[in-house]
Amino acid sequence: MKEYRLLLADYVSQVAVELDRAAPAALSFSDLAKSLTGVIAGDLHRVRLHEDVKDTDVAAREWIVEKAAHAISPKKAIVFDGEKVSLLEGYTLDDLNFKGSKMYPHAPDESLGDIFNPQLSDAVFAENLRPPGNLDELRESMRVFGWLPHHPAIQDERGVTLVGHRRLAAAEAEGVKPQIVTIVCGQGDAADVERFRLAWASNLGGKAPTKAERTKIEAHLFGRGWTMKRIGEAVGVSRKSVSVDLKGHPVLVTIGNKKRADGRGAKTGSVKVPSLTPDDAEAIMEQREQGLNQEDAVRVALPDRQLKASASKELARQAEAMISVRPAPSQSCTCTCPVHCPAG
Repeated sequence: MKEYRLLLADYVSQVAVELDRAAPAALSFSDLAKSLTGVIAGDLHRVRLHEDVKDTDVAAREWIVEKAAHAISPKKAIVFDGEKVSLLEGYTLDDLNFKGSKMYPHAPDESLGDIFNPQLSDAVFAENLRPPGNLDELRESMRVFGWLPHHPAIQDERGVTLVGHRRLAAAEAEGVKPQIVTIVCGQGDAADVERFRLAWASNLGGKAPTKAERTKIEAHLFGRGWTMKRIGEAVGVSRKSVSVDLKGHPVLVTIGNKKRADGRGAKTGSVKVPSLTPDDAEAIMEQREQGLNQEDAVRVALPDRQLKASASKELARQAEAMISVRPAPSQSCTCTCPVHCPAG
């Protein structure tokens, strides 16, 4: 690799997760590149600038996933076959690591838990993202105009309705033949993310969701490991709004208890670490985004707390676990990147 900074950890984790999910089948670098999420624009720019690849983001993404695949340890667990790569039989995600660090059990911020699978009892969105409400006006429209052909309902390949639940219900009640378009989304987290985005966008086109409806979705995503920032992007609100919506929600208590049971967030050495609220986490991460280190970010964000350095660092780690925003990028990049590069 030439002289520039590229943080591979997140990309390596995602590639490992996809290989584990596909095993024993092999995946092409093109397929892996399509599943990659959270790619930093500056990373793509620097790869295009410094590496021997075509000057396109697609080529840069494929270069990143190939580099990430080669970075997975142990080396013998990863099988390369031309433009494809697979996990050696007998190996699972639990056997893999990157520079000694274990892999996540799912791609960070993207695990939905198969929520659109109609065969699962806990598939919370297999029916609708929100209740249908009163159908009187829609039924009257169906009686007068029928189903407008330029505004079809959308279902996936499993017959799960993504767009048009209320219109389908009204049409069935009035005996009107529906207009349905079927799209193929595929399987896995990346496919369900697209299902979610499509379903949520269609809901935004009508009556705005209530706070309770939005919080239900936010709580589910937060419980699946999504960050507050990522949830906000998905449902179209700010990270602060997500923090306010979830304040006092049982999902925060559950996750907090789990972290304490895992030994994260209870104590640092002999120093008692105070509890961290969503607002505290928000304030800390705002300072981290400004480039402050962990200790200074806590000191500035929570000036009324007199904490030792070890406790401050633990609070910062808790905040990153709750919100998980990338720290400000290093300013040591030696390339001559324009403004697209985070270090430029």
